[in-house]
Order: sequence, then C-alpha cells, then structure tokens
Amino acid sequence: MGARVELLGRGRLLSDGREIKSGHFPLLALLALRAPALVSRGEVVELLYPNIERKEALNRLRVGLSRLRDVVPLAEDGDNVGIERQVGLDLLELRQRLSDLRPQSDAEEMCGLRAHLDLLSSQLLPQLEGPWVEREQTAWSLEAVEYLTRLAELAEQESDWGLQKEAADHGLKHLPHDDELWRHALSASSRLGTSAETLQVWNRARRSLQSEGMDFSAPIIAFAQRLLASATQRSGQLGKAEEDVLLRYSESCLKQAPDILLNFLASPAFEAECKREPTGSLRLLEAALGASQAADGSTISCRVARATTLGYMERWPESIAESQALLCKDLDPRDRHRLLNSLSFGCVFAGELKAGLDYLHDLLQLCETHGWDHEKRLAQTTQASCLWMLTHFDEADALFAECIAYFEALEGKDIAARLATTRSNHAGLMADLERYSESVRTAQAAFDASRKIGTLDTTCRAAATLARAAMGLDRTAEGLGFARLALRLAARQSGVRLHVNTLETIGLGLAMGPHPDLGQEMVSQGWKLREEHNLPMVELFLWRRSRVGKGSEKLMPKDSKHALAEAYRALESM
Repeated sequence: MGARVELLGRGRLLSDGREIKSGHFPLLALLALRAPALVSRGEVVELLYPNIERKEALNRLRVGLSRLRDVVPLAEDGDNVGIERQVGLDLLELRQRLSDLRPQSDAEEMCGLRAHLDLLSSQLLPQLEGPWVEREQTAWSLEAVEYLTRLAELAEQESDWGLQKEAADHGLKHLPHDDELWRHALSASSRLGTSAETLQVWNRARRSLQSEGMDFSAPIIAFAQRLLASATQRSGQLGKAEEDVLLRYSESCLKQAPDILLNFLASPAFEAECKREPTGSLRLLEAALGASQAADGSTISCRVARATTLGYMERWPESIAESQALLCKDLDPRDRHRLLNSLSFGCVFAGELKAGLDYLHDLLQLCETHGWDHEKRLAQTTQASCLWMLTHFDEADALFAECIAYFEALEGKDIAARLATTRSNHAGLMADLERYSESVRTAQAAFDASRKIGTLDTTCRAAATLARAAMGLDRTAEGLGFARLALRLAARQSGVRLHVNTLETIGLGLAMGPHPDLGQEMVSQGWKLREEHNLPMVELFLWRRSRVGKGSEKLMPKDSKHALAEAYRALESM
C-alpha cells in the first residue's frame, strides 16, 4: 500500500494502512499541500519557523526532512523539496476526481458530488495552527463550498429537496454566513416540511449571524415572521418556496394591502434589505409600485429605493439615469441623500470621477445643512476613494486616515464592515506610495475583520494588497501565500471588477518585486480584460500601468475566471 498522507479530517500519516505518529507532521502537511509541486527550503523556513533565527530554522528543517525520509519518499531538486508522486494524497486525489466531473452531464455530476459529500464537509488540518494553516483552511473552505453550492443547485433542478438541504448544511459548516447556501437551506426546508421546520431553519440562520455579533435587520425579521404566520393560518402549512423567505409570500400581502406594504418599502428600514438582497428587493419594489394606487410621497420614496437598489446590483446606467431624473423632483432630504450617495458611487464605478466628486460635494453640503455628521463621514470615504483613483494621493491619504480614526471610535456590525473596507482601500493607497510596512499592517487589520464579518469582497481585496505589500518588503513566501489565497477568493465570486483588481494588484507586487515578467503579464491580462468588459480606465490604473510596463501577453485567457486560474497555476509552479 505504501505511504499515504491524509489532510482532511484530523490529518494523519499512514504507512501500509498503519498510522504513523510524527512530530514533523506540520512539515509533511505543508509539502503535501503544495504537491505535486516542490517547495523551496527558504519558503518552508519562512512559513514554519517565522520567529526563529535562520540558522536554527534551517537546522530544524534538515532534521525534519531526515526523519520524514524514513517513512515518506521525498523528491528533491537543488534547494527545492517535495513529496514523490507515488505517495497517496487524499486532497490531491479528491481534487482530481472532482475536476473529472465537470465535463459530465448534470445527472452524472450530481451523483459524483453526492458521493463526496463527507469529504467536502471535512475540515482541513483542524489540529494545526499558524497563519499559513489558516490561509490554507480558508482556501479549502471556499473551494469545498463551491462544489457544495453546485450540488445544491443541481439537486434543486432535479427537485431533490433532501439532497439540496444536505448539501447546503454541509456547506454552512465551512461558511456559516454564505447567503447562497442559506437560500438553499431555507428553500429546501420549506419544500420538505412544516412551518415549524422552516422557522427552525430561519432561526438557525439568525443564531449563526448573532454568534458573530450580527443579525438580520429588525423590521425584516418582524415582516418575515408576520408573512410566515399569515401563510400558516391560511393554509395550515407553508407553501412551496421559490427564493427568499421574505419575498416568498409577498403576493398575498400585495393583494390584501398594497398601499400598507408600499409605506413599509418606502421607509428607511427597508434600505438594509435592499443592500442584503437587492434582486428580491427590486422585484418586491416593482410589484408594489405596480399594484398600488397611491401617488404620494411613499411612491416617490419607493422609486428612490428602486433607483438605489439598481445600484446595489451594479446596473449603473439604469441607476444613474433614474436617480438623475428623480433629483429634479421635490424630495424628502433623506431621499435626496440616498440618491446623491448612489450617484456618487455610480459615477465612481463608471469611471466618471469628476462627476462623482461633484455629487459628493452636494452630498456633503446636504449633510452639513442637516447636521448629519455620521453620514458625512461615510460620504468622505467615497470621496477619498475618488481622490485616490484620480492620483491625488496626499489628499486621499489624509482623508482615509481621518475616516478610519472616526470609525475606530464607534461600534456595530455596519461600522466594522465600513472600517474594514476603508482600511483595505487605504492599504492599497499606501502600497502605491511604497509605504509597504504600513500597508501590511492596515491590510492585515482589514483582512482579519472582513473574514470575521463574512464580507468576501473586502477579504479578497485585502489579501491581494497583503500579497503586493509583502513582496514589496521582500517577504516573498508570505506574499505568494496571500496571492494564492486572493486568487481563490476572487474565483468564488462572479464580478469581473474584482477579478481584474485581484490580477492587477498581485501583478504589481510581482512586477516590482521577485517575478517581473509574470507580474507584467498579470497586469496586462487585467488591462485587456478591462478593455474587453468596458471597465473605466481611470488615472490610477494608467499610472500603475506606466510603472510596470507592458507584458508579453503570451497567455491571454478568454475570460476573467480563466485568467485567475492561469495566474494561480503560475504561482503554484513556483
């Protein structure tokens, strides 16, 4: 049978089926995670013994490799070391089997994924600790959730509600706050059973959020419970769910009291739901506007909510056009605030930075007039980002610092998310100014906070900046580790902007540091994708491009996800 290394579950080394205890298992685990590639001894020392004098660290590595050779065939090539291909590796084998499922039919893919449910729900090396382990664990959780979400989707298509819920439950063990997994869990639960079971799943979602100091918004919780109770009273059991638990029973409410519902949707309390679930919220807003006979302030506020919700969905041309038309009307100050805020964001995303600054000027004046100090600080974070992208670095730097100091004195989940995003942006600016030590500290704080909150976009951006800044400090192994993690995080999301930002940020670090050719290629890939998707070419990107030059463009993938995969494979081969 030979040697076998199991990384999933409790992690262990087997020899001819018999477990072998080894005090050097962390070293073996690191080599197994990198297999079939080899790892330089320098990188191993940086990851495993970061706080030990280099001579002593190299001696520990030499002893560890010597002990491992007694039980595991090792491959060596100069300064590089790894595990021979004949050694069994559970994670590598699983990835190969899962990769083989993709070309098959939906039914065959679902059957194959179902067969690997237990392994996909397993944790990676839970007995080990350290920054490098945490990065690998996070990357594995994201990878496993991608397959589990796919299984839930296939099960939903086949009306296999039991498998849909099982896959979602397994995924939630990895990422307790993943919105798509909770949608599957709620949807499947309502289709499977009684109102009590559905409410139980809903309450589990709330408890999970509350365990991290978060919660759904209070008005939405009450509204969902009223709708669920109403449905239960009418039919004696819950209906067949289609999507979100809140929107599932909205038709009955619209038929019975559309104007009352319109008043609720027009209230500021509904704005949090528009951010959390924009697609469902937009559908509900449009249905309410279509059903109501009212022509008052509530109707205008609902139209404002619709325009801003289009922005949350990044449908910026529609959002900007509707917002500009509504600004001409006699608006409540809070509605005007929402529109100006949405327009400033929309112009930033569209690359119209000077127009964005004009709307921000109007927004800041409105906040000054009404004494809205907190809203003013929120607007200033967008202003700082605008100035940064216009390469007004000194002004942006000072404004980011002011906003961070303000947010640090406050508490609450929304503040924590805003603080993490602002820190991530400030860290990116610091990297542009080559203040790499400050950038690492700031990006690390953003990374830790956003990972705890569950904001994947900010976690990804912070990881990419950490990669760039670490490489700027010649901490190559650490930088490459964060680069791989950022690429995996980006691949979990569908936004081309995030994909391009990740490629360009990591590419800048490589180009200005250890691997200029690969860095130039990654920046060039990002640039080409930016052109193909009509993303704005703002001053910051032109400035960055001028610093690294033009890559060979010998590998230009067809889409941004392929670009991420190509970049990841290139980093893995190092």
